[in-house]
Amino acid sequence: MTEKPEPADMNGELTGGIAMREFAGYQILERASVDAAAGTVTYRARQKSLGRMVRVTVLPRASAAKPGFLARFRRKVAVASRIQHDHVLTALDAGTASGIAYVVFEDLDGATLAETVRRSGPLPAARVAEVGAGIARALDHLATLGLVHRNVRAETIHLPEHSPAKLTGLGLAKVRVTSGAETWIDHEMEGLDTMAPETVKGARPDVRSDIYGLGCALYLAATGRPVFGGGNVASLLARHATELPGDPRFFAAVPEPLVRILDRCLRKSPDERYAKAADLARDLDLVRLAKAGEKVTIDRGPGAPLFPDATPPSSPGLLGRLRPGR
Repeated sequence: MTEKPEPADMNGELTGGIAMREFAGYQILERASVDAAAGTVTYRARQKSLGRMVRVTVLPRASAAKPGFLARFRRKVAVASRIQHDHVLTALDAGTASGIAYVVFEDLDGATLAETVRRSGPLPAARVAEVGAGIARALDHLATLGLVHRNVRAETIHLPEHSPAKLTGLGLAKVRVTSGAETWIDHEMEGLDTMAPETVKGARPDVRSDIYGLGCALYLAATGRPVFGGGNVASLLARHATELPGDPRFFAAVPEPLVRILDRCLRKSPDERYAKAADLARDLDLVRLAKAGEKVTIDRGPGAPLFPDATPPSSPGLLGRLRPGR
């Protein structure tokens, strides 16, 4: 049986013999990933001048020739260049070499939050709160720059082995505007499994939409289950827009303060969620730093709660049969 050749990278520029090839001052070691939606290829590489390991993301010429791909890549580079934060993937370099656009990011070890939950199951509440607080601070930083991430989910939260959680997936981030005809639900949107209800309905996202996405990621981290799972794209979007999520205590031993935080993050109305990601980070810190047996009070905010304080029954009952992934 003839081995199927690997697809051409960078429109053929690095096809075959890729190992140890030099590109723009970086020694290319191996291909790390391919993002078909963005048309990009990412490589692990060594920066020759400093000897450090990095990730080089390139836009192949074939992709750059397609409508919208180069503009999107340039936006990703422009957004990344503005952000310097401990909990956001750091951009180190960008440019064009041999007619190929590229951007260089720090090299992260570890795994994404999604991979971690798939491998090990739900995280302890303190760890959920620790990860969430860091990412909430990253979202607050983006908001101060006028940016909306638009793709916060467990797959874009990275958990390095020896450093704080990092927010990745900046390719969809955009400057928040208050007018214009841009459609926010477009072919670029990847996070259908965490899309905020108002975004599903065509409203412009803001930091509260990102907070909804983070709530979905933390719900997965705390329970091992997505807020909503299964079905096609249309049904998934409809569920985010109209259906109430299942009480996380049906699926794991989630403490009451964390339940309240998830409750406020996942409200259908953005006006009932945290208005600022910094406030979310503050509440998550209370959970993270609480000692065993210590009472932690979390303000539910406006509106009716999704998950009442009363302890749910030992068996899921009707809600458990309907939520999520059923």
